[in-house]
Formats: sequence, structure tokens, C-alpha cells
Amino acid sequence: MARWAIIRRVMLATPGDTADLVDAARQSIYGWNSESDALGWMLEPVHWKSDVYPNFNPEGGQPEIDAQILQDSDILVGIFRHRLGTPTKDAPSGTAHEILKHVANGGTVMAYFSKEPVPQNADFAEYQRLQEFKKECQKQGVMGEFQDPASFGQTLKSDLRKFSNRYELTSTVRLNAFQKYLQERTGERSSEMTGRISISMPSRFLMARQSYGV
Repeated sequence: MARWAIIRRVMLATPGDTADLVDAARQSIYGWNSESDALGWMLEPVHWKSDVYPNFNPEGGQPEIDAQILQDSDILVGIFRHRLGTPTKDAPSGTAHEILKHVANGGTVMAYFSKEPVPQNADFAEYQRLQEFKKECQKQGVMGEFQDPASFGQTLKSDLRKFSNRYELTSTVRLNAFQKYLQERTGERSSEMTGRISISMPSRFLMARQSYGV
């Protein structure tokens, strides 16, 4: 049957040495969605490599990433291994820029730093920049750490559960307006869609999600 769900966008903000960690984050979010159906809201992971389309921007690539995915994200997950990333005009790196901008806009930021051994061929000047940024972050909140991709995925999923527990059921909205909207446009009798959904903070949009069962 069709279900209404609030979609909260989660931006995965990362330097270039974190491809496997991005995959782990996506799997954690998909796992959270499958286990949290009753909440009435779901998480949509986005990352610049997969969700930003090519577009010329005289101000550069970072403003385009901001416009396409950052400004509409509810949560930002920052993931760091041994690199901080390429500096921008206003921040030590693109990932740092995204974190600082999201914080300035009042968004939720979950930042995670790797405790994996540093490879001998690592750029230690770059690693030192990352450590300095980490120290600055620790002055402004609680940071997460992980030992490997598997533990990162488990930690993120656990933290998302804590986040959802904090905001779950803080207000309730009936679906009558949406039922009427559907009836007017499709002629569908939506008696099966009576009920309530939980809303805890501003969301970008609502969608009808089709579930299939046997």
C-alpha cells in the first residue's frame, strides 16, 4: 500500500580518500530506513560525486555543489580519513567549507574522523592540516571516531538511531489534506490512507512511497 513519508536529505561531505566510507555510510542509511518504517520519515543520502550534475558556474565548483545539494540538506555527515582536501576561498577545504556553512545555517552536522593507521606514503603535511581542523571541530562539539569502514557503518547507524529518538513524535499532522488532494486529482478513494505521520523539524518535501508485500 502507499505510505506517506517525510524525506530528510543527508549530505555525505568527504575528501577524496573516502570512497569505501561513503559506501558504508549509504548502506547504514539504507539499513536505518528499512528498520525505521514506522517513524513516518526516511533518509536520502547524497554525495557530490553521484548527485551533482555538470553545470558551468563562474564562481567555481564549490558554489555549484552548495546550490545543488548542500542548501537542501537537513543533516550533514562529514567523513575524514587522512586528508582534509583542497582549500577553497573561505575554508581549509571543500568539505570544511560545507561543514562550516551547514553549521552557520543551523543544520545538524555529524563529523567522523578515522583512527586507522596512517600509511607510510601519506602526505603528512596534509594529515597535519586535518589534525588541526579536527582540533578546531572538537572545540565546537562532539566528534565521532572509527577504526575501519565496518565500525564506521555501525557507529553511524547507531548515531542515526539516537538522532531519530531525540526528534521522534514531537508533533503530529493528519493526512486529510493529502487525501483530498489525491482524491481531487485521481478520483481515488483514500480511506486506507487515514492516519497520522510524525514530524519533528522542517523537511524539504513529502512523497508517497509504495510498499509491496505478500
